[in-house]
Amino acid sequence: PAALASPAAGPTHAYSPPRDLEEWTHFMRRIVEHCNVERDLGIRYWVTMLNEADIPVRRGQAQWDSLYDLYERTTRLVKAIDPNLKVGGPATCGPLPGTQEEDIRSYLRFCRARDLPPDFLCFHAYGRPHPREYEDAILAVRRVVAEEWPGLRPELFLDEWNLWGKGYRQNSEYAAAYLAAAVHYQIRAGLSRSCIVSFNSHLSDTEMAETGRTFQGPFRKGDAPGAARFHPETVEIEGKPRRCLYTHSIPGKGTIVPYTFGRFQVALPREGCILRTGTALALDYPDADGCGMSIVLRENDRETLLLTTHARAPRWEEHEVDLSRFSGRAVAIEFRTDCGRAGDTRADHGLWGSPVLAGGDETVFDFCVAVAEATTGYVSAPGGWHEREPTLPLIKGDVVTPAFFTYVLLDQLRGERLPVHIEGADGIHAGDTDGALACRDGAKVRVLLWHFDAALAEFANVLAPAAVGPECRIELQLAGLGAERCRLSQRLVDAEHSNVYTDAVRKPPAERRAPENLDDDAVEVVDDRSVTTPGGRITLPLRLRNLSVTLLEMEPE
Repeated sequence: PAALASPAAGPTHAYSPPRDLEEWTHFMRRIVEHCNVERDLGIRYWVTMLNEADIPVRRGQAQWDSLYDLYERTTRLVKAIDPNLKVGGPATCGPLPGTQEEDIRSYLRFCRARDLPPDFLCFHAYGRPHPREYEDAILAVRRVVAEEWPGLRPELFLDEWNLWGKGYRQNSEYAAAYLAAAVHYQIRAGLSRSCIVSFNSHLSDTEMAETGRTFQGPFRKGDAPGAARFHPETVEIEGKPRRCLYTHSIPGKGTIVPYTFGRFQVALPREGCILRTGTALALDYPDADGCGMSIVLRENDRETLLLTTHARAPRWEEHEVDLSRFSGRAVAIEFRTDCGRAGDTRADHGLWGSPVLAGGDETVFDFCVAVAEATTGYVSAPGGWHEREPTLPLIKGDVVTPAFFTYVLLDQLRGERLPVHIEGADGIHAGDTDGALACRDGAKVRVLLWHFDAALAEFANVLAPAAVGPECRIELQLAGLGAERCRLSQRLVDAEHSNVYTDAVRKPPAERRAPENLDDDAVEVVDDRSVTTPGGRITLPLRLRNLSVTLLEMEPE
């Protein structure tokens, strides 16, 4: 924006009119041509209104007239490149129902006057106390469209939404049930696409401190925050080249000091050995405060600090550590580099010079040679979340939460949507506390159920499970299964099942269950058996506690 804006725009240049409208149009055309013509990425939807422009308009930093001018120019050039591409807006974020209705109404009036029918409308909604309020927002948009442009049938995108809450709710079964219910209300309201947005700032400071990342073998700058790295390199200091482990700390300060690490699995010789290495900084930077460097021996769940020092200059300090007391044992030796409590990472290029295990004059293990087999990475605090780093796509930074597994379950609702008969409408109970969605995927029938009692959920984070009210008793009747016998399986997300955030992060090690969900997206199975389904029908009694989501699957045997 600064390059395109008028010099007089000042700090509000992001939403100011361009200095040259032709330059703007050329720039927009080049973006679309680059993506869809030159690279053939097949992007179908183009939001041609600036994102959340209602914010600077309310602040007096922008005017709708100039924004509409840019919208028209961009929309026409997109359609000129490919008439089949879809364009839309306005990507506003005010209260809905409320001021955002009027923004959408004004946008539609402009589009109609200029003969620019939008293919889709996109809008944002965050932090609704009850999931039903997302339906209210969508219905408000539908009402505005019907009033302002009868006959227009745009797709509707809630392209930003989430709880927008910090702490327990975002990272617990509350979020799981809330999100399942919200998606169901969105479906009932006729939403075309739903795009949840997740911000790591929703993690508390303590939770953020338990995140990290691991690599197999060396990693370099760009693979981790800041300039972090851990890889072998030959470095010349005081005119002498030396093979080193080249490291750089990651940013952070306070009582929790983050660090980069390299962990080597080593079988120590029976006769004992000595760990030898040098430490130094790679760069001569007068303002550098240096970096902390330490070596830790890990055996089972115990850590032994072998060495700690502080490198401040490109001069070698030599170290020897006698490992005789660990002779003949299989251990992990971990090299760590941190930025110190001041949090200054400038020039924190820490070198481990010629790190080896030596028995007498003989080298028995060379860490620079073995780095390809090492586990490397960074961690923001002791406690080792990085030791259980998940490999699946995550919804919450490096922490797997029940909300993620809600989407795993929702993703199973494929194929033909089946009708659900319930006291209410479209699978949502009239009391707005329970819902069911069903589908047929080939021969399989799946039913997703959620239980979210908002009145009790308000206190679910402080009350014991038994104190948040009685379980919801459900009698689920399935018909048209197409077989006399089926395999029934049930997966569940609630306070005690598949809540790996609680199990692997919050609970102390002695109380954790096995982290069964950290390496894949397998939601815990609580029922798996063969059942008779005479005439293709069955009645299943179920009990769901508040704040739970479950998926049942019936497959003919």
